[in-house]
Amino acid sequence: MQITKGFYFSFFIVVSFFQVAKAQSHENNESYFFDFEHIKSSIAYLESPSLLRLMTVADTQAMKHLKNHSDRTGYYSKESSTKDIAKDLLVNKSYSKEVLSQVSSLFQVIKKDKKKQDFCIKQVVQYLPNDFTFKGHLYFTWGYDIGVSMDENASINLAHKTFRKSINEVWYYCIHELHHVGFQQYNPFPDISKVQTKKQLFTLVQYLTFLEGTAVYAAYHARKQNQHLEDPDYIALENPNTIQQMTTEYFEIYRFIKKQADEQGNKALTSNDWNLINNLSDGKRLWYRVGGMMAQKLDKQLGREKYKALIKQPPQRFFNAYDEL
Repeated sequence: MQITKGFYFSFFIVVSFFQVAKAQSHENNESYFFDFEHIKSSIAYLESPSLLRLMTVADTQAMKHLKNHSDRTGYYSKESSTKDIAKDLLVNKSYSKEVLSQVSSLFQVIKKDKKKQDFCIKQVVQYLPNDFTFKGHLYFTWGYDIGVSMDENASINLAHKTFRKSINEVWYYCIHELHHVGFQQYNPFPDISKVQTKKQLFTLVQYLTFLEGTAVYAAYHARKQNQHLEDPDYIALENPNTIQQMTTEYFEIYRFIKKQADEQGNKALTSNDWNLINNLSDGKRLWYRVGGMMAQKLDKQLGREKYKALIKQPPQRFFNAYDEL
């Protein structure tokens, strides 16, 4: 999950769960964990635009998920309806016939590849508490951010250029966003619009470092095993000098925000306060990369079971555990 636009990623028998999900899909496609209605309806609209087809997209469960995400992160204004968002994603932007063809082909491959879908589930639950179970859906969409999650659901934007360049990235981003779903079962995502004080900003920085860092790490092993480390986050993690420099920079910003929270906790935020976190979220993506390094060290030194149990704890515990290494 990337923060954008107005600032704004015991499960005992995984195979049994996935087999149940597949069985349900034959009975009722809408209840199938991997949901393709949004991307399917969007392609139909782009091939032959009509108000009816646009409303079909707007009425999908995936669009309700995107609206929920937008309301909590500021991606669009809270007054925007699902129809407004659908119009922005499909009507207000132009797509070439080549892009439409590429995404249509990608959709067909992803939908049919049950083995890779199974792979994603198996990978992500290795990094979540033992009592976690999936309850929502992973939606495949046309448009919005590259991938987002909120509460019990997540989504992947198959029209994103990253996936048109490499289909492998779809599956790694699925792992990333599904880890967010598990994380949020124990640590719900906050409403960004309610972050108004210096103390709340510090809490948000801790939360998003924990959220994003553990999700980056959840896909690390699968990427390394398959030699798919081309993503800039993992290039950074693979380079000791780079990640050390980023760690130093991250904690300089972190300590400054913490100092302000300690000394001026209830003081209202200014634009300068928000600017402090530009390199944490965008730019150098420090809370993704440094957070991923922290998660990796915690997993290796605590052991997997204690690491998974840490996901259930509040963000402060993540930082305390790292400090204690």
